[in-house]
Amino acid sequence: MKVKDVLIFFKISSEDITEIKDLSDDSSFNSSSWIYINVSRSENSSKYINEALENNAYLVLSSNKNPKVIYIENLEENLNSLIYYFYSFKRKFKLIGITGTNGKSSLSNFLKQSLKKKYKVRNITTIKEKDSFQNELTTPKCFDLYKIFKSANNLNLDYLIMEVSSIGIAKFRVNDIIFDYIFLTNLYVDHLDFHKSIKNYHNIKINFIKGQTQALKFIPYDLNNKFKKDKNVKIVNYKIENNELFIENQKIKTNLVYRTNLINLAFCYYFLKQINELDINVLSNIHPFKGRLDVVNKNPLIIIDYAHSASSFENVVRETKVIFNRKMILIFGSGGDRDKSKRKEYGKIANKYASKIILTNDNPRSEDPKKIIEDISKEIKEYEVILDRKKAIKRGIELLTDDYLLLILGKGNEDFIQFKDYKVYSNDYVEVEKCLKTLMY
Repeated sequence: MKVKDVLIFFKISSEDITEIKDLSDDSSFNSSSWIYINVSRSENSSKYINEALENNAYLVLSSNKNPKVIYIENLEENLNSLIYYFYSFKRKFKLIGITGTNGKSSLSNFLKQSLKKKYKVRNITTIKEKDSFQNELTTPKCFDLYKIFKSANNLNLDYLIMEVSSIGIAKFRVNDIIFDYIFLTNLYVDHLDFHKSIKNYHNIKINFIKGQTQALKFIPYDLNNKFKKDKNVKIVNYKIENNELFIENQKIKTNLVYRTNLINLAFCYYFLKQINELDINVLSNIHPFKGRLDVVNKNPLIIIDYAHSASSFENVVRETKVIFNRKMILIFGSGGDRDKSKRKEYGKIANKYASKIILTNDNPRSEDPKKIIEDISKEIKEYEVILDRKKAIKRGIELLTDDYLLLILGKGNEDFIQFKDYKVYSNDYVEVEKCLKTLMY
């Protein structure tokens, strides 16, 4: 595409007929003819702009004012449209989006399990998972998302499933992306450090869903009142009694436990029914997603979950207590550089339900791990602190007896603990398996 054709997208007149082969938001990208798209924070923009020019960028389009660039005021908001316009990209697969406070990853995995018997399907995930595109962000940045879409086309996928986070929406990562199906799992509270209020957090998700006018939307019955005027809404009705799921007056056979898993199974039911692929046997064989409400060992009883919002934390802890009716050893921490209000809530919940509490590292990032523990522990009467997560898990397993269970929260199947300038390998599953062998259970 010629430079003048790129610029006309932003209604900028040009006679420059230089051919451009690529666009990139990576300043280290190097090509014979490319345009650098700069949407970085203003304090870092000069450094990245200079680096891109040193790497032969023919032109820089930037959302930051700088004498070396063409300034575009709404560049970030229009980035997806620019990318798909430049590469003349046309999607061949159906796109499923999942948003909500809790359960997005599990529902993504359950939908994939539901579809893969008959269709070519992948999902986008932050963790290791078969038949998936892995990305470090829940909702990938625009260029990363384009690369995934391109790969999905090349693989001739029928469906691609992606999670849509509130931060991803706020940062315009799904602007101008047209979804075929949208799922809203629930609406609680999360990311208040970013959104500043519950109202802002809820509105950004609700407005995103309402803006997807072409998508078929699956909404839980308790949130139906927010979407009454939308003809494309399908209400997900279900009843859960004694940890059993009932839909449309029939009991759904399943080995899944936990309310969140059963609700996600209900979403799968309504989706499969909508696309005329409902098979109760397929639903009954859906298995837990690794790292999400996962009973990893029955004797001794050990459960691992990713819970990292106050609502998911309480749901998992409370349900575990009710379902298994045992005293609880609880291991958890809290992420640094994130919503600090969660820490107090974690402490309250742990103090209410757990008999023994071990506080450990989650992802402290740039914060002092001891300060994070201090914030959590203000609401706890008795606890141990073992910052080394591996040693904390070993200690938890050592404490196990027949009348106890061990619940390990916050990391799921992640492989690393993130500190300020480095990562440490740590996987809760690996550590549990290692300790069980060592202690000869």
